[in-house]
Amino acid sequence: MVRDKLTLFLCGWLGGPRRYAEKYGPMGLHMSHQKFIINEAERDAWLLCMERALQKQPYSEEFIEYLLRQLFVAAERIRMTSRSE
Repeated sequence: MVRDKLTLFLCGWLGGPRRYAEKYGPMGLHMSHQKFIINEAERDAWLLCMERALQKQPYSEEFIEYLLRQLFVAAERIRMTSRSE
């Protein structure tokens, strides 16, 4: 279920069909993470995981850099709206 939700979310977030909303309702990215403590360290650790995963894919460096910039924006917004220590 988690894999399905993430796949559908990313498809819509990247401009594809809005299947997540059709199946699960509105994408509440910020609301989903508010209960967690997410500071710069957690944000950066997640982004590093994303970077390592993307490097294993047959994507162009240009696409990887673009996607990482977009993921940073989302991660920073989540950090700003989550509980802080």
